[in-house]
Amino acid sequence: MNFLTISIKMSDDSKENNGLNNLKELLGKSGMSARILGLCLNIHKGTLSNWNTNTTQPNLDDVERIADLLEEDNHGVVVNKERVKTGLAEAIVQEYKRLTKEVNLPLYVQVKDKKTKKVKKVYNPKLFEAIWAFIVKHKEEHGQQ
Repeated sequence: MNFLTISIKMSDDSKENNGLNNLKELLGKSGMSARILGLCLNIHKGTLSNWNTNTTQPNLDDVERIADLLEEDNHGVVVNKERVKTGLAEAIVQEYKRLTKEVNLPLYVQVKDKKTKKVKKVYNPKLFEAIWAFIVKHKEEHGQQ
């Protein structure tokens, strides 16, 4: 698996989650239009439309403001997604330790910025790729893909 495959895999996963907020339902229930909410929040109608269609998501401050105006709990604005515990976080930590200690992959590497020609420190793309290959495998083994 290469970086491109991992990026595509991550993008595909995000498409499954397009229902991350309940804004459209809450507005319908409250009787408030998106335009009125946009006015109250001073949010551009395009931004609000993106939130309403789950194209993009409000940040936590905006979730708080929306919940306040609609008199809802914050967790009522955001869709709760149940997850099965498989030990993924602990497994990632162990794999990270194995990759950095046994395989000797450094966390950071230095690369030359193409525009500025300056050397900068970035996360090691090989480590990133190896960690994501591990995550995908772990999820497949636990029936989460």
